[in-house]
Amino acid sequence: TTAGHQSCDWQASWVLFTGGGHPCATCSSASLPNCLFKCIKDWPCDGRAYVALGNSLSKQGKYKVARAVYEDGCQAAQGENAYIWQAWAILEEKCGNIAKARKLFDASTVADLKHSAAWHGWAMLELRQCNTKKARELLSKGMKYCAANEYLLQTLALIESKAGNFDEARALFNHATDCNPKSCASWLAWAQLESEQGNSTMARYLFQRGIEASPRNRYVWQAWALFEAKGGNKGQARNLFQRGCELNPKDAVLHQAFALFEYQCSHSDTAREIFKKAVALDPNHQPIWIGWGWMEWKEGNLEEARAFYKRSLAVNSQNMDAARTFQAWGILEQRDGNHGMARELFKRALKVDSQNVAAWMSWVNLEEEIGNTIRAEEIRNIYLQQRTVIVDELPLEMKLSSIFAPAMDHIMSLLNME
Repeated sequence: TTAGHQSCDWQASWVLFTGGGHPCATCSSASLPNCLFKCIKDWPCDGRAYVALGNSLSKQGKYKVARAVYEDGCQAAQGENAYIWQAWAILEEKCGNIAKARKLFDASTVADLKHSAAWHGWAMLELRQCNTKKARELLSKGMKYCAANEYLLQTLALIESKAGNFDEARALFNHATDCNPKSCASWLAWAQLESEQGNSTMARYLFQRGIEASPRNRYVWQAWALFEAKGGNKGQARNLFQRGCELNPKDAVLHQAFALFEYQCSHSDTAREIFKKAVALDPNHQPIWIGWGWMEWKEGNLEEARAFYKRSLAVNSQNMDAARTFQAWGILEQRDGNHGMARELFKRALKVDSQNVAAWMSWVNLEEEIGNTIRAEEIRNIYLQQRTVIVDELPLEMKLSSIFAPAMDHIMSLLNME
């Protein structure tokens, strides 16, 4: 436990946050935190309630109270509960306290050397900090103490693959799938490796194994379909999308990908019908509106495109999808000669996401296009000064691949990679 710690009255803090909810209130499905408070009161040494309550508070953005819950949990467990230390570490990383998070992950592994989630979580932190060497070291240590663990093996395989050590990556993926043949994520990650290396037959075999492991997994259907589409096998890609949608009839993301595929095949009317199904399934999924708007813009239907961008922003005007929407809409207005409006839309995109490369470069391109070369250079310099990573080749216009990106982000999340 933390030396000299003075317990914070987080129960009193919770009363303030909830407007009077008492920790010992009767449990109900609508009052999960109160139920957890009661568990902590009745079983103060059981770490599960502290972890569940802290996670619930963290999801609500109540980080200070969540931190105090974890701290009291560690004291109650006398520092021997690895799960509480790990949950606390995740919170601190989320809050940007990287050094603190490292210490807490370390405490978790000390509490239980066989706690694989702590080794994996710590390694993922290091990967996000671009410390690949440290991440590899942590994963190797984890495998030493935790024996065969599919998550550790899978993530290390991805690291080796990215480093160009393909034979080592294959061996690790093979070990991961031996550990758990039902691990769809391992089969999918391995399939992606083989597809990137041009081993189409092996990639198809691995995609098939992923389907067998989890027949309703939308990520495998989408990844396999996109693989076939990239290889020019559009009929096979269409069959895969159709089968995936049949098995997941309420999956808006898969329908979105299918619609974009059909548009890429020059079947705009078919794409519209699929987009209609997708928005009916989930009208709050912004990438659908962005993709549909992009398609209508490409088709020359500007008013329809504007309407779909507005629908996206009506869902949320402050998240990353909103930044993508503003940037895409700005391109439309620029191409239509509405330079003032385009400029304002690019500014809105950057207000939401100051690291949006496409928005910065689109703004630079706009100023150059209308002859404001000095202003364009000023904007470029501002961008370069506030960027920590400079990309050599930057997209000025939203392309099909960037609309697939939101769904592909979910695939990479499934593979435990950021």
